[in-house]
Amino acid sequence: MEKNKPKLHLRKQFIIAIPIFLLISFISIVVVIVNNRSYAAEVEKVEETEPLVQELVQEEKEKTGESKPNLLNNNEYFNNYNKFMNNVQKDNTIVYYASKFKLKEDKILEIAKKYTNDYTNEEYLRTNVIGSASTIANTGKFASFEAGVVYFVRDIYRNPSKYGTTSKAIVASTDIEKNNNIVKGTIYMSNGLTFEQYYGKIADLFGIDKSIALAMVYHESGNMKSGLARNQNNIGGMKGGGGWASYPTLEAGIICHVLTVKSISEKNGFDITDPDGIYKFSGIYVRGNVNSPSADWVSKVSWYKEKIDSKDVFTIK
Repeated sequence: MEKNKPKLHLRKQFIIAIPIFLLISFISIVVVIVNNRSYAAEVEKVEETEPLVQELVQEEKEKTGESKPNLLNNNEYFNNYNKFMNNVQKDNTIVYYASKFKLKEDKILEIAKKYTNDYTNEEYLRTNVIGSASTIANTGKFASFEAGVVYFVRDIYRNPSKYGTTSKAIVASTDIEKNNNIVKGTIYMSNGLTFEQYYGKIADLFGIDKSIALAMVYHESGNMKSGLARNQNNIGGMKGGGGWASYPTLEAGIICHVLTVKSISEKNGFDITDPDGIYKFSGIYVRGNVNSPSADWVSKVSWYKEKIDSKDVFTIK
């Protein structure tokens, strides 16, 4: 009887493993279907080619007299599947950021695909820039696809004519969405990250020092308690053509602030991690004049930076 125990133990493990495997398989299938229902159509296209592929492989076998495994069809299917899922991920990224700017998701996706030739354009693959040749020339290149998407969505939100469209054609809603998801003083974003974690993520996409940039936000917004930050998602005290700027969501406000810091720093060659650089930066940011810096502003931003650096606010746990 003792000899049968290992077999019974293995059998129990096997029985337990079966439902777990089936559950994982079911969840995977559901995720794919939810992400993009058109996946079934893509599978059908691949399956339609299978008889022809099998026929070609069989002909090759008969010519050579060799028995070769049917790797051609498997590889073709695998490559098509990977390409499809990669494009689905890119589509979803564009749709996500378009929604944060209250833009028509299908329209933004259509424009992005047009400029990238459905993500195959060589210039786009080299630069991650979604736009015309002039946009690429003025923007340079981005380190990742997501950074390119973030810039594209914010840019088309501000300058739709640059992409051959109008605000009327792409804006889904002009409502301002207030983020009231605050727990014990911590602001949580719709994706579950804290305000600081989300800000750090966007700053990292563009190579901006997140501690200093967030310190600017804390100072300008009164540690995220000002009416401008709470009601208009304007976290950095930024002004537009008609006065104080408003943003459709807090995510949009974060993106616009990070890209504003990036733009001022790069256009003027300021290193905001350097005392002299942040001092000169303050002139443009606070007063719109590089020759009129604000020592008081720099002092308060530096104080907030020390507080931020003393805590672990950016790590996503």
